[in-house]
This record gives sequence, structure tokens and C-alpha cells, in this order.
Amino acid sequence: MALYDATDGGNWTTNTNWGTDEDLGEWHGVRTDSEGRVEVLLLRDNGLSGDIPAELGDLGALEWLLLGTNTDLSGSIPAELGDLGALEWLELAHNSVSGSIPSELGNLSALHILVIIETSVTGGIPPELGN
Repeated sequence: MALYDATDGGNWTTNTNWGTDEDLGEWHGVRTDSEGRVEVLLLRDNGLSGDIPAELGDLGALEWLLLGTNTDLSGSIPAELGDLGALEWLELAHNSVSGSIPSELGNLSALHILVIIETSVTGGIPPELGN
């Protein structure tokens, strides 16, 4: 719910079941594993507006975080995303995210795909990402 609250979830293009008593896997853009833990957040082109909340770093089973083409998604990339040990795919393309790429993303040993194009991110790629 931190993502919903931080990114104006009430005005998303589609927010079916968010904040309801439905199983998380029934919420729009959410896929869960057999234990009910969030493993995918697929919210591309869905009208998210605001900052990416640091609380996403608490989703230990998250494998895919796809937030591209939300042009009003802004703020910096939270360093806490580096705590997502299962994260394989991080997409923040085509939005207004700014600042630098946090070196903590180098902690993501499962990361195979990182897409940060057409954003306001500045600076180089942290050497830690080579890990």
C-alpha cells in the first residue's frame, strides 16, 4: 500500500482491488508466489505520480519491478531497492525519476535487466553494479 499511497493510487489508470481484502494476487499488476508474497509488480503505463517509496525494499520475494512509462513518477531511486535480493528485472524507463543510480543496486546479485532510459537520472553507472 505504500506504493499506492506514494504514487496517487486513487488516480491510477487501473487500480482494481488495491487496498481491498482481496488476495494480493488479485490486485491489478501484482503477482504473488505460492506463499502469497509479492514477486511481480507490473504497473507500466498506469498513471503513477509521485516518488517511489523506500518501503518497496521490504518486498523480499520481489523479482520484477516494472514501473516504466509513468511520466509523472519522480524523485530519486530509493537505495532500499538494493535490499531486494531476488530482484531480476528493474524497469524505470520513460518517467521523471532523477538523481543518480544508487550504488546499493550493486547488492542485487539476481539482477539481469536494468532499464533506466528516458529519465532524468544523471551521473555514471556505479561500479558496484559490476558485481
